[in-house]
Amino acid sequence: MKTFALKFSPLMLMILLIASCEKERIVFNESMAVVGFKQNALLIPEDQAEGKEVEIYLGAPSGMEGTDIILEVSMEGHSNPAIEGQDYAISSKEVPVEIGVTRITITPVNNTEFTGDKTFTLQIASNSRDYRIAEESTLEVTLADDEHPLKNWLGNYTVEAISYDGPGVYDETWTVTVSPVPEQLVQVQITGVSGSDEPVIATIDKEALTISVEPGQTLGQPYGEGYGDIGVFFGGNLKDITWSYPPPALYTEAGETPITGTIAEDGSQILIDNWAHLLTEEEGFIYDVFNTTWIKQ
Repeated sequence: MKTFALKFSPLMLMILLIASCEKERIVFNESMAVVGFKQNALLIPEDQAEGKEVEIYLGAPSGMEGTDIILEVSMEGHSNPAIEGQDYAISSKEVPVEIGVTRITITPVNNTEFTGDKTFTLQIASNSRDYRIAEESTLEVTLADDEHPLKNWLGNYTVEAISYDGPGVYDETWTVTVSPVPEQLVQVQITGVSGSDEPVIATIDKEALTISVEPGQTLGQPYGEGYGDIGVFFGGNLKDITWSYPPPALYTEAGETPITGTIAEDGSQILIDNWAHLLTEEEGFIYDVFNTTWIKQ
């Protein structure tokens, strides 16, 4: 086989090199950049003296410039609004952000009175380079009153939900927020079960160190629209027949029996077994039953 060698003049080599460089040049468009909060809700215990960080991200290709964002506070729609300077302080509302994550701190003011949880909305109003603002442009902040009688069990928990249908295969991990129910001093609301924004109401007995959840409360469609509406039910007699339709008697029992568990006195751990998810739009089809362990963050 013959081999041919091509000879190029120095001028031709330079032209080819420049042409190849031109082809590899990438021009970044500012429409590719987006700023937003990394979460849409934040609970801060009133006695958290060091405050809590809020993460703001700038997503953009490497090489794009940062931007200065302006944050605004809103109390509209809040029945018990937190007042800046009186109930909390924000480290900065004019924040320079670079590609990646930038953090500011919200520090609550601790008092000695039970005034209930106070809330406000923090929103990204604008940014100096007019980058796109993500859907996560608002952050609902709750300042949890540390004089609440259930204060030990308020806050954020990581929940390891072990599946009875397929342990190690269908297990789930939830990040949930436990917050008070207004004007109900023995009840809490839990948001974040399977990623749902729908709250589940639970009753806490601080003397017996127990927690109870009434069955039939809905989570919406946390697994996607194709999975239908899901409700929380008692799964004590459903563990061996998951991914199926329960007999009518067991379905009735699942909808009438409270889901119960135990709580640590210091709020560090909650244990709830027989937590079942049933597809309410499909006559009680059993999605799964979980044994859950809640560890406070």
